[in-house]
Amino acid sequence: MPELKKPGRRCVEATDEEKKLIYDAYTKYGVNALTLERVIEFEYGRHIPHNRIHRVMKSMGVARDEPRKRVRKKWIRYERKYSNSLWHTDWKLIDGS
Repeated sequence: MPELKKPGRRCVEATDEEKKLIYDAYTKYGVNALTLERVIEFEYGRHIPHNRIHRVMKSMGVARDEPRKRVRKKWIRYERKYSNSLWHTDWKLIDGS
């Protein structure tokens, strides 16, 4: 039996140097992770993804999770209890036919 692994990429933790860079940039500008990503790339010449910046900011206590943004809308298309109980067609009227 194959063993299922966790899907997706592995999470890359921020190094101590990146944490210090994020802390310095945040104390100087006081902006969110998305803006801080651009500031760090422009001023310091380093690219750090905003998701990693947000994780570091959460560990520093200056950012928080927003649960409403994480909720996935659940909907299922064309699911019926019995097969052939729902049909969907598209049609178009062509002039001259």
